[in-house]
Amino acid sequence: MSTAAASFFSKEENQAILRRFAVTLESVHSVEPVAQSVLAPLKQFSNILISNTNSFDEYCIANIEWIGPRFISQLRDFSEKKSEFQSESLILIFVMAYRFICELDFSQPDDLSYELRTIRTFVEENLEKFVGTDRQQLIYANYVMPANITKKLINSPALAEFNAFAETAKAASELKIEWEKEIKAKSAEIEALRDGLSRITTTYNFVGLVRGFENLASAVKGERRRSFISLLALGALMVVPVATQLWFTASHIDTIDSHRNTLMYSLPPLIALEVILLYLFRVVLLHFRGVTTQLLQINLRISLCQFIQSYSEYSTKIKKQDAGALEKFESLIFSGITSDSEAIPSTFDGVEQLAKLVNSFRGGK
Repeated sequence: MSTAAASFFSKEENQAILRRFAVTLESVHSVEPVAQSVLAPLKQFSNILISNTNSFDEYCIANIEWIGPRFISQLRDFSEKKSEFQSESLILIFVMAYRFICELDFSQPDDLSYELRTIRTFVEENLEKFVGTDRQQLIYANYVMPANITKKLINSPALAEFNAFAETAKAASELKIEWEKEIKAKSAEIEALRDGLSRITTTYNFVGLVRGFENLASAVKGERRRSFISLLALGALMVVPVATQLWFTASHIDTIDSHRNTLMYSLPPLIALEVILLYLFRVVLLHFRGVTTQLLQINLRISLCQFIQSYSEYSTKIKKQDAGALEKFESLIFSGITSDSEAIPSTFDGVEQLAKLVNSFRGGK
């Protein structure tokens, strides 16, 4: 079905012409007898066509293609009073309308409505009243036109495609058998590839896990290196004040009595500085020990990852007897990296120690 035929009578402009023609028919009175006799059937047809444009578009494809534009043109000319021969125009419009009725009766699966059957009966009973081309067209619509419509359908591209469908279906069936054989032949290969891919994926996952631990170990090693350097620096700083005091005393041993007050006043700050440095040294030392503990835990996880696959495969065999076969292993692998932070003194602990030292010094003084 072409797009033009599918929406011919349903077009807005054609519907407007149909409605205007129906109104014009109501004002027609003085016409010849034959034209007068077709006036009532034509009114019925116009009303039915206006109410059922979709049905005529669907089942009157042939006549829409053959006479559709001419039919609409005749309706428009009649409504605009352009025709000088009103009776001849009415008869011609009726004959063309009758062709649409006959095609509708031939094409649609249901029977014609009572009104349209009445129009067909009218033509059969009054065929002798029509003369010339009009009578030939009515006879053509009754007997010849169905054969022409059938011929058009048989030679249509759609039917040709339908005729080729059997051959296509047979070829598709043969192709389907070949595909099934090929699919069966490839199934074993696909299964082997799937198993290989599964192993590769598992290996890649564990490689990624180990790589993550290795990256974490590198970061912890860097932190431990910085802590060790800090320990060396703090150790050196702790020696500097004492060494300075000893050097000053040794270099002024002959005049040490004159510098007694200087040494006495410099002693409390020196002791306080040494206590602070000692406190910081302890903090850094505990941090260094904690980082070392973390590094040991990470290295342990890297070592355990070497046999995690074998362990998981073995655990699947004993899952029925022990559902928590991997719990301890997983708790070790995926637990947080911890360090012993309980022994690290807080800032307020250091302040309290310094306060006690100052108080004892004052009391002694």
